[in-house]
Amino acid sequence: MAPDIHAALLDTEVDMKSRSDDPIDRIPESPWPQVPIWYANLGPPIAALAHLQFSFILEHTACATRSKIGMHIITLILMGVVVTAGLTGYRYWVKLGSEPPQQLPGPIGTRRLMALFGIIGAFIFGLFILAQWFPNFVLGTCERT
Repeated sequence: MAPDIHAALLDTEVDMKSRSDDPIDRIPESPWPQVPIWYANLGPPIAALAHLQFSFILEHTACATRSKIGMHIITLILMGVVVTAGLTGYRYWVKLGSEPPQQLPGPIGTRRLMALFGIIGAFIFGLFILAQWFPNFVLGTCERT
């Protein structure tokens, strides 16, 4: 090995953290930081599918009672789920994006991308639920094809 390279290798410094024997340091981190991001991603499509199922079931009840109030209530509840999921995704997207893009390590960049997908999914599935809600205003209670 050349002497100038060898000297450079001997002078390098490495930040080392001493090992702690404290059992508290060995506890894995809480999974809670990931739960809101998963809620932002999975909440809107699950709410849209639930709305599709509940609307089909409640249509028979609406025809029997001549009232669509149950269909409107379930739509508003599931729309609230979609909106809160979208706001949660937006909050984490802003929170994780406060550093310059060059400085983001892999896991934080992935979480920020998941939060962005949560925002997009909330918008798309929110429109999906609104499109399913529209016929409740136009059609009567017992109109079937």
